[in-house]
Amino acid sequence: MKGLELLGNNLKSNFYEYFKFFWPLVSTEQLSLSPHIEFICNDVQKLGQSILNSEIPEHKWNLYNVPPGSSKSTIISILFPTWLIANDSGLYIINTSYSGDLSTGFVRKSLTVIKSETYQLLFDVKLGKTTEGEYETTKNGGQYSTSTGGTVTGKHGNLTIIDDPESVEQSYSKAERDKVNRFITTTLPDRVRDKQKAPMLMIMQRLHEEDPTGNIISKNLNTKHICLPAELGKNTTLGLEYLYTDGYLCPARIGPKVCMEKKKELGSFGYAGQYEQNPTPKGGGKIKREWFNVIHEKELPDNLKWDLWIDGAYTKVTTNDPTGMILTAFHNNMLYVKHGHHDWLTMPAFLKFIKQYCSLNGMSNNSMIHIEPKASGHSMKQMVIDTTDLNCTLIKTKLVNEGKVARLEVASPKAESGRVTVVKGNWNEEFYHQLEGFPAVKHDEYVDVLGYAVDFYFNKTTSSGVGSFGY
Repeated sequence: MKGLELLGNNLKSNFYEYFKFFWPLVSTEQLSLSPHIEFICNDVQKLGQSILNSEIPEHKWNLYNVPPGSSKSTIISILFPTWLIANDSGLYIINTSYSGDLSTGFVRKSLTVIKSETYQLLFDVKLGKTTEGEYETTKNGGQYSTSTGGTVTGKHGNLTIIDDPESVEQSYSKAERDKVNRFITTTLPDRVRDKQKAPMLMIMQRLHEEDPTGNIISKNLNTKHICLPAELGKNTTLGLEYLYTDGYLCPARIGPKVCMEKKKELGSFGYAGQYEQNPTPKGGGKIKREWFNVIHEKELPDNLKWDLWIDGAYTKVTTNDPTGMILTAFHNNMLYVKHGHHDWLTMPAFLKFIKQYCSLNGMSNNSMIHIEPKASGHSMKQMVIDTTDLNCTLIKTKLVNEGKVARLEVASPKAESGRVTVVKGNWNEEFYHQLEGFPAVKHDEYVDVLGYAVDFYFNKTTSSGVGSFGY
C-alpha cells in the first residue's frame, strides 16, 4: 500500500506525470510528446493549485490558443478535471463547448478515468450519482457538461472550462458570434461557487477577430493569454519560442507536410485561424494589398469625375457597424480610389458631414452619390436630395442581394490585374485591413463599397448592353 500511496501522491503533485500516466485510458493512440504538452500541463497546474488552495487566482481569464490535433482537449477538458478531483473530490467543474455532444464526450471520458480500477486504488474519490454528461462525488464535487448557450441553471463550479466555444460555421455570423460571447462573458461567470476564486479556463483555435478570444482581450479583462500557433511566428507568445522544434510546435503530428496539406484543404483564412491562430491571414485572402497601385494625389489624372459610394449605418453607437464610404473615379479603364472614410454618425450628423466632404473632395454637378439600398438608405437618399444640391441614387446591382462574398469576388480580379489605384493616405491601412481580413474582421464596409464601385464601372456595359446594375 505504501507504494500505491507514494505513486498517488506523486501524481497528485505533478499534473504532467499524471497526464502521461492516464493517457492510455482516454486514447488508443500512442502518446507523442512535445514540449508544448509539458508546458500547458505545468501552466494549468499552477491555476489548479490556486483552486486547491482556495486562493484568488492571478488571472480570472486564462486563454490558450492552440491548433487542432495538439492534445488540447485531452489535457484541459478530460484529464485536468480528474486531476483536480483526485486532489479534492469536493471540487465541481463545468465543461462547455460549441457542441453538447462534444462536451458530453469529454465528461464521459473523464468518468472513465475516475471509475477505472487504477484511479480508485490511487485516490480517495467516491462517486455518487452519474448521468449522461454529469457525475457527482460523495463530497458534492463532480463534473458537468453543457454546450454554448446551453443549460447551466442550478450548476455552480470551482472552475469553468471552455473548449472551442464556437464552430467555424458560427464564426461566419455576427449574430452567432454575439450570442456566443454573451454566454461566455455574461452567463458562465455567474455559474460559480465563488466569483472571486473561480477562474475561467478557455482553450480554442482562432476563427474571427470577434471570436471569444478576441472579445475577451478587447474588454481588457484580467486575462492571461497564451498563443501557440502550429508554426513559429509573430503570434507566438513571447518567451515561448523554445517550445518549437525546427519551427513547428508539434512536428511529429503537425509538421511541414501536414501544415501544407491543411493550407490546401482549409484555404488561407481557415489555416490562418485554426493553425496560425491569426484570424486575418498574412498577405490577406481574396484580395492582397500589393495588388493595388499606390500614387500620391498630385499624380492623379486631370479632370476626373468623382463619385461617392456609401454603406450607411447612421448611428453613433460604436458597438455597431460604422457608415463607410469611398470616393472614386474611372478613367482609361482604371478605377481610382481617392479617399475612404468610416465613422459612427447619426443621420443629422451625416447630412452635415456629407456636404462638407463632397465639397472638399471636388465633387461636381456631374458627380453621383451611390447609397446601398438598405432601409436607412432609402431615407438617406431622400434627405440628401431634400437638403443638398448633390446628385444621389440607390445602388441597383444584383450584388445587393448576393452578399459580401460576391462583392469581394467581383473586386478581387480587377485589383489583382492592377486596375485599381489607391491614393496614398492615412485611411489606407484600415482599407487594406478590411479587404485582406474579410470575413474575419470586425468591420467590412469597404468590402461592400469597393465591390459595388468595381461592378458599376467595369461591368455596367456588357455585350447585351445591360450590366449587373441594370442601367
